[in-house]
This record gives sequence, C-alpha cells and structure tokens, in this order.
Amino acid sequence: MIYDKIENLESYKGMYPNLAKALAYLSNNDLSKLKLGKNEILREQIYLMVQKNKLKSDKPKEFEYHRRYADIHIVIEGEEQVTYGTGEEVATKPYDEGNDFGLVNCSETYTFSLSVGNFLLFLPEEAHQAGKSTLTSSEVKKYVVKVLI
Repeated sequence: MIYDKIENLESYKGMYPNLAKALAYLSNNDLSKLKLGKNEILREQIYLMVQKNKLKSDKPKEFEYHRRYADIHIVIEGEEQVTYGTGEEVATKPYDEGNDFGLVNCSETYTFSLSVGNFLLFLPEEAHQAGKSTLTSSEVKKYVVKVLI
C-alpha cells in the first residue's frame, strides 16, 4: 500500500509495466471527459472507473482484496476515509476469480483521509475498504484505476 501526494505518482511507474502505462494515461489525457462508470483504457489490462459515491458514517467490518489487479484511488471532489487491513485475515466471502474480488476481516487496520491532491495505491492481496465519510464530506467523486499486475 502506498499513500502519497499526486505529484509523486509518476515516481512509482517503474514498479510494473502496466502501472507505467496507466500513469502515462493519467498524465496525457483529459480525465474530465470520461463518463461515470467503467472506462476501458487498455483492453482488460487497465481500466478507470469514475465514481460518485455517498459515503457511510459507519465502517464496515469487511475488507475487499484482489489477486490480479492493483487499485489506484484518486479523489477529485470531496474527501473520504480509506482503511487498509492487515494482520490475521479471516475470509468472509470466498475469492471470486471472475470478478477478482474477495472479502476478509482483518485484525489490524490503518485509516487514511484521502482528499484531492493525494492518492492510495493498493497492490494485489492488500485488503482495503473505502467509502467512509469524514467530518467535512458525505459524498466523494473519484477515479479508481484498475491495473493488471
């Protein structure tokens, strides 16, 4: 998991070839023209979801994880709390290979305030949960970039 300022995002491009391609797309395109929902960037290797979500005040117990894709969360309006889960993990929903999605409960958690100007990168197998409200925001608009690793 990486939490950093958006201006530092390019410094992570050497981690994986598809991550470099995703970061190049983010830098070289007008993202404001993308539609809400899923936008395919490079077949199923890279896609970008534009989301507008109402945030919840209570934190769910379950954390999502993926095995094939990394997630880059970039807020463009509002602010949300995003939690990283680690430690002992107990599966609550078996991994679904077709959707690259599973749910677990985690024994240790770390919460970050994600706002405009920052990003979070979750690599495969890193449990995370987004969508919790902050004192100043009950709605968020963001990009979630899915990158095949």
